[in-house]
Amino acid sequence: MAVGGAGNAIAGAGGVGGTGTTGAGGAGGNGGLAENFGSGHAVGGMGGAGGNGAAGGGAGGGGGEARNHGTGNAIGGAGADGTSGGATGVGGVGGDGGLASISNSDSLATATGGQGGAGGAGTTGGNGGAGGSVKHSGLGNLAAGTGGAGGAGDVDGGRGGIGGTAIIENLNSTADAAGAAGGAGGTGTTGIGGEGGVGGVGITKGTGSAIGGDGGLGGDGAAGGHGGRGGDAFNEGTGTATGGLGAAGGSATTADGGDGGRGGAAVVAGKAGTPDAFGGAGGAGGTGGTAGIGGEGGRGGDAQTVAAGNAFGGTGGAGGGGEAGGGAGGDGGGAFAFNFFGDGTGSATGGAGGAGGTSSNGTGGGGGTGGVGVVDQGTATGTTTGGVGGQGGDGTIGGSGGTGGSTVNFGTGDAIGGVGGAGGSGSAGAGGDGGDGGFAESRTDTGGGSAATATVAGGFGGAGGSGTDGGAGGAGGTAYNEGAGRTFGGEGGKGGTATSGIGGEGGVGGSATVLNEGSTAEVVGGKGGAGGAGPSGGNGGIGGTAVNYGAGSTTAGDGGDGGAPGTAGGTGGKGGDGGFASIENAASASTATGGDGGSGGSGSEPFSNGGDGGNGGNGNHVGSPALASGGAAGLAGTGGPGGTDGVPGAGGTP
Repeated sequence: MAVGGAGNAIAGAGGVGGTGTTGAGGAGGNGGLAENFGSGHAVGGMGGAGGNGAAGGGAGGGGGEARNHGTGNAIGGAGADGTSGGATGVGGVGGDGGLASISNSDSLATATGGQGGAGGAGTTGGNGGAGGSVKHSGLGNLAAGTGGAGGAGDVDGGRGGIGGTAIIENLNSTADAAGAAGGAGGTGTTGIGGEGGVGGVGITKGTGSAIGGDGGLGGDGAAGGHGGRGGDAFNEGTGTATGGLGAAGGSATTADGGDGGRGGAAVVAGKAGTPDAFGGAGGAGGTGGTAGIGGEGGRGGDAQTVAAGNAFGGTGGAGGGGEAGGGAGGDGGGAFAFNFFGDGTGSATGGAGGAGGTSSNGTGGGGGTGGVGVVDQGTATGTTTGGVGGQGGDGTIGGSGGTGGSTVNFGTGDAIGGVGGAGGSGSAGAGGDGGDGGFAESRTDTGGGSAATATVAGGFGGAGGSGTDGGAGGAGGTAYNEGAGRTFGGEGGKGGTATSGIGGEGGVGGSATVLNEGSTAEVVGGKGGAGGAGPSGGNGGIGGTAVNYGAGSTTAGDGGDGGAPGTAGGTGGKGGDGGFASIENAASASTATGGDGGSGGSGSEPFSNGGDGGNGGNGNHVGSPALASGGAAGLAGTGGPGGTDGVPGAGGTP
């Protein structure tokens, strides 16, 4: 119905569906459209209830749309719930919530979308209805309708409804545009829980925030349902954008837990100001059942800015625990600060990877990879940082740590690789390996990097987990610099402690490379990680190489020390060899020094033996060999009372 003047426009409700004596019930009627051109409200009609049926429930009617062209509120009608499917039928689908819109650019009224109807219960649960979307061209608030919950099923649960979208068209609006939450998935008694609904999108052209709706929870079941994805957020004005949270996956009684939902993306497309973008966090994986593994964590949402705001990728969701194995952690979301407009100070920080799930009878889940960080404008001064890798889950065998996020800076700011995640502990087997550190690059593709004097540093490798044998430490991240700043390879991670075997090997140090012949800054390879302690110690990691085409000092990474032996007859780990250093610029007057060898592991227990020392790394200078020197020999480890000492390493050569 349409109304002008001061009256309200209230549309009628849809009719009830008919009963099905041997078949499915009839669908409920949709609510009526309400339209108001005056000062009153527009209220869409409610959807009609579905009819009962012996072989399936009737679908709920959709809520009516509400349009207000005047100064009053617009309220979409609620969708009706689907009816039960009875003993042998499928539950009815919930009706969608009605849309609501306000077209008057001066209106201070509120637009409210209708709620989606819940799905009916049945042998298979009915899907929930979508929430009503809202659009506002004025200055007032708006609220999108939430998605309806999925119906419970004797076998599989119904899917949750999608959350409504919220759109603000007015450039002067200070209101937030928040997408609505998706509906929860229904439980599935003997089958799979329903998938959670996707969160609604938030879009604004004004000065407020854009916020994505949270995803709906995955339904529990014999196998868990997947969590709903978080809604995306787009801000074309001057405010921030925040992606919706991914929802947790459903728990399982016998099989695998549901995967967590992905976090929503966040995009700030406005050219003015410094608003930030935050990707939504991924949802946690659901708990696995008696014979299943945990669900994987959801990936964090990506974040993007085009002006001088910062971008932060969303955190990955944690993996779910499970009797047969932990779920993998979700990867962190990427961050992209383009700096096309403004003063170029926007930074990009990748999201952290989620932790792997734990397991009492299986292998722990691997940690998620850290998100990438990218600054993509040659004159920008913003920094880039890779996300931290997720920790591996504990289990009978430990899960591996996640790799640190990589980072690339096309501007003049720092580039720092993400730290690798630590490996999980193993209760009856080996500890998990640590994740490698993320690589870091400063590039000149868009013209600004050659003048960059900022720092480039690879991420540190993660420590290995403890176990019967210790997990290996992660390698340090590489550093690659086309600019003129200091450059450092990441340090290798420490090897994990062994309870009955050999300590974990230390991670290799990251390499460091400078290609800019005009650079006078130092170049340093990463130190190798120390070996883990154990009945016999783990070997130390090799030092990282350092290669310099510029004119600064060049030093390779030292080798890591060997791990200590802890029992009679055990032997300390060998020290890692020092890295190789080379200056490839004949005109350089700086020195190139190989890394020192690591010391062998020393024992304190009676009859334990010392480890051998590592060899020093070699040095090279293409123009002046006299400026090159090798690294020092690693010291021999000493044995305990009654034990033998190790052999020293050899020194490096020029």
